[in-house]
Amino acid sequence: MIPVLVFAIYLTCNNIWTDFIDYTILGVQKFSNSKSYFGLLQSSDFTTRILAYLAPAIFVAIFVIYIVSIFNKELREKEWLNKMQLLLVYSVASVVVIYPIADRVHFSIGTICVFLTGIYLVYNLILYVKSKITSKKVIYGVKMFLKAITVLLFILYILHAILVLIGFKMAINGQKQLEHFNGIYTDEGLYNRISIVDEYILKKEKEGKKVYILDTTAPMFNIPINRYYKNYDMLNLGNLGSRAEEGIIEDIKSKDNILMLVLKNEYSRNWQFPRKIEQYVMQNYNYLEEIELYNVYIK
Repeated sequence: MIPVLVFAIYLTCNNIWTDFIDYTILGVQKFSNSKSYFGLLQSSDFTTRILAYLAPAIFVAIFVIYIVSIFNKELREKEWLNKMQLLLVYSVASVVVIYPIADRVHFSIGTICVFLTGIYLVYNLILYVKSKITSKKVIYGVKMFLKAITVLLFILYILHAILVLIGFKMAINGQKQLEHFNGIYTDEGLYNRISIVDEYILKKEKEGKKVYILDTTAPMFNIPINRYYKNYDMLNLGNLGSRAEEGIIEDIKSKDNILMLVLKNEYSRNWQFPRKIEQYVMQNYNYLEEIELYNVYIK
């Protein structure tokens, strides 16, 4: 309750209740693209496929165990019901993240609580089985096995983390760093591309023009030069609020003395990219020049 109250106070103090509802609730229906959960079940990645089958099974188990706990007096007295209720609520809240784009990223984030709850249930199952075992040798054997598995996994995790850090350190050693991107690996080609486009943007803004990038990678160019343009910096279908593409087009129509950077045709677009906005600019604005991977249009 306290986190929800704090969040509500934050929205109220910043007067952004309207934006919150528009982008997180009303805007969801504007996803013209989606990815079915069945895509995860048929994934070429073995781990993803297995986890995609496990997640619904664990989620159903959580729900069933909660229902059983309601009618089990012994479990209620041990506060088991309260624990399962809390875990179920968090699991449901996190699983919502998977809709409407059930890809590996949203799946990984949305099932964290489900899998943690699954681990908790397995742990309690082990304790229950252990309480029913009378042989000290069996109990000792189970303890040693679990300890060995835990230590092995911990060692593997630490070794993996060390190797990742060493590789990362070697990759960024002596590398040129973009503003606000310190410690983030950026290959030389990308560094040069961002620098050239940013120099172009700053030059045009000194001439009194506003420059907008119609590309889902816009933040990569805007962050180093301390720019943030709401909506344009998250140009994906589903991220634009209830007015979606039409809202952005109306916003563009209201602006004067602007330049629009449109990705050249030879480059692929993000599958969520709002092509209608791009087409409007190309059909109604005049081509000016090109800069790196963008064609520049002027109003």
